[in-house]
Amino acid sequence: MNPSVLFASTDTLQTATRRQKGINSFMYLALLFLTAMIMSGCAALQRPNLLENSMEVNRLIESDTILPGYTYYYTGPQDKPDTIIAIRNDYELQESIYWHKVDITEKQLQTWNMMIDNRHRIRFTYDGAYIITPEGQRVGIWYSKYSLTVIKFPEPGRIIIYPPDPTSQQRWQEGIYLRNN
Repeated sequence: MNPSVLFASTDTLQTATRRQKGINSFMYLALLFLTAMIMSGCAALQRPNLLENSMEVNRLIESDTILPGYTYYYTGPQDKPDTIIAIRNDYELQESIYWHKVDITEKQLQTWNMMIDNRHRIRFTYDGAYIITPEGQRVGIWYSKYSLTVIKFPEPGRIIIYPPDPTSQQRWQEGIYLRNN
């Protein structure tokens, strides 16, 4: 066999291997780029978070401040609610067995704050947030030990707020974790 043919075959094989590695690297980078573009596009299509965390809301509730022009509701036990919300009067909260309307007084807020005792809580502290529309307009406040809920605006001036949902960790720690037997 001719030695020059042997060298040519080896060079051709090495060149083909390098070319294949280059194509594989290019395909990998293209796939990675495409995945990133799809993921960022999906993130842009998500609805905005309709709860905007705010220490100002904590201060309002914990200082027993009643917001004029707002209607107050709570969910959970009447003496120690899981969540307190206040909705602007130009919005109507859809009726629900979970939300209880309350004619709020400073005395009622004081009683709730005494029972909740947020300043001395280590776990499940109550956090305040503004309830905002998808357009970013503030329409209410939220004060709860839970941060998971669903808020919908089916039509102008109408709001649906689902009862808060404790996370699995909170369920476990509060002893309400359900197991399938």
